[in-house]
Amino acid sequence: MRDTLPKKVRKNESGVVNLDTSVGKGTHWVCYMKMGDTVHYYDSFAVPPPLEISKYLGINSKIFYNSEQEQQIKQVICGHLCLKFLANGFRTV
Repeated sequence: MRDTLPKKVRKNESGVVNLDTSVGKGTHWVCYMKMGDTVHYYDSFAVPPPLEISKYLGINSKIFYNSEQEQQIKQVICGHLCLKFLANGFRTV
């Protein structure tokens, strides 16, 4: 959940995060891969990262994110698409 990210970001890390808060049931999954100061962020609806995730990843980070929507509103495949994005080396589906 976006409000339960760790206190400190690592130099190199990846994560799959639900955009709901910890009191909710879950809404939408997104993911990122951070390598040094470069971040590849993926949202199947092609939305930039929310403030909590941007702050967590670091103000000096270069955040790249996808610009094409790959999931329809009524589909529930966001988690699968996140895993595919990370497994394919940051290429969209």
